[in-house]
Amino acid sequence: MQRFPPKCCNFLASDYAAQSTSDGLPPKPLISLSGDDDGKHYVLYPENPGGDRSDFSYELYLLVDSGGNTAGTMAVRDLDGDGYVEIVSAGYSAGEVTEI
Repeated sequence: MQRFPPKCCNFLASDYAAQSTSDGLPPKPLISLSGDDDGKHYVLYPENPGGDRSDFSYELYLLVDSGGNTAGTMAVRDLDGDGYVEIVSAGYSAGEVTEI
């Protein structure tokens, strides 16, 4: 399993959302996912962001491993107004909060 973000170091979500595909629609969404009982947070990244709209093939990328058993929800937002999305994840059983 790869770490997120794929193929780059920083991920400017507004750039991704502003892209358009060959059909003129925005790319398929990224999906944030809490593994809950494995203590990890993930991002599902579309294998073909601008391809066939009926193809829901996604790759799973590890975002945070809290080291505990229970992972909570994530907040995904540009917290400081710099155009980059921050992700705040809760690792309940590890007693930690991580900002990415």
